[in-house]
Amino acid sequence: MSELLLLNPFTGEQVALPSVITIQHVKAIFDESGTIHKYQLSYYTEEKVYKAPENHTLKDLRQHFYYKAFVFPEQSTGSYIVVLIHNPHSELSFARPGDDKWTWLPPNTRYRDCAYMNSLLYVLTSVGEIHAFDLTGSTITRTVIMTQVKHYIYESMYLISAPWGDLLQVWRIVDNRNDVEHDEDEDATPLLYITHKILVYKVDMVAKELVKINSLPCHMLFLGHNLSFCLNAADHPQLEAIMPTTLMITKNWL
Repeated sequence: MSELLLLNPFTGEQVALPSVITIQHVKAIFDESGTIHKYQLSYYTEEKVYKAPENHTLKDLRQHFYYKAFVFPEQSTGSYIVVLIHNPHSELSFARPGDDKWTWLPPNTRYRDCAYMNSLLYVLTSVGEIHAFDLTGSTITRTVIMTQVKHYIYESMYLISAPWGDLLQVWRIVDNRNDVEHDEDEDATPLLYITHKILVYKVDMVAKELVKINSLPCHMLFLGHNLSFCLNAADHPQLEAIMPTTLMITKNWL
């Protein structure tokens, strides 16, 4: 199945999330007995239809649809919010406990990462734009914090809430290993990425510009195809640096 649930890996507790068929772009296809046996994925944004819908099996949809999932605590309510970046075109949907469906956040596309600060959802696009969504009111509002800062997608990009209160935009320049031997079934061989350079910027929300940071003294930076974050090294003495630098990077897939 391609349904999502929250799992506590320590206690085994599970919490069901709204069905995938409540996301804007997914519809259920039923068989003669009334059972869902396929999903239909539509390829459109608020402004344009890109191509005809495609059908996927119950297990196959998840490979084509989900990009990233985040669980953010909401301190004002003592609860949490789940945010998805999903296809088509890296769009946004979110849900809270008790919701019976996912809420779509159009009109933009090409989102790459999310951070949650002060009851605002900050989202990073592939060209460096940062949008802030206020999800607390009856009407959802969007504010453009940062406009486009780049034209081409060469880097993996991350948006991180720093422990001292700043918002960080991180660019990770990678290259794939083409010199490794592949199995006969190339699709079964994961593609290995090598990190060449990491650029870290503080987001100046007043000037609406990026300020380059050359080091993060006494802090550790974790990047990956999941929730990226920054930790104070003094608060986590059990974690040891894996390289002689103030940036500690986990060996992770993009």
